[in-house]
Amino acid sequence: MKYNSFNDSNLMQQFKGDEEILLDMIGIFESDVGQLLSPIRESILNQDGQQLRINAHTFKGVMGNFYAEQGKQLAFELETHGKQANFKDTLELLNKLENELQLFLFELNTLKKNLDIKA
Repeated sequence: MKYNSFNDSNLMQQFKGDEEILLDMIGIFESDVGQLLSPIRESILNQDGQQLRINAHTFKGVMGNFYAEQGKQLAFELETHGKQANFKDTLELLNKLENELQLFLFELNTLKKNLDIKA
């Protein structure tokens, strides 16, 4: 299967032979994603550039761990807005990130099911 929200080749190469750890990592991400995303929204609503920068940077790192380039890029854009204390278009960027995240979660779930079959 071809995934659009992340590079499964790189991800599988990273965990080759230890898919159980990948399954654990996916499970942790699924349970923590709300705790990663809501601080970004809060910092935008509070117009707190420092917190936006920190929270978006954290989210960018998590997306990078999964080779999710589009999600990583959107988080980077939010991080940059936070650095500059520029809140123009940040809610629009956050909405794009949330939409990308929905696709990412759906595709991660598909990958997880495929890994469960092989395990």
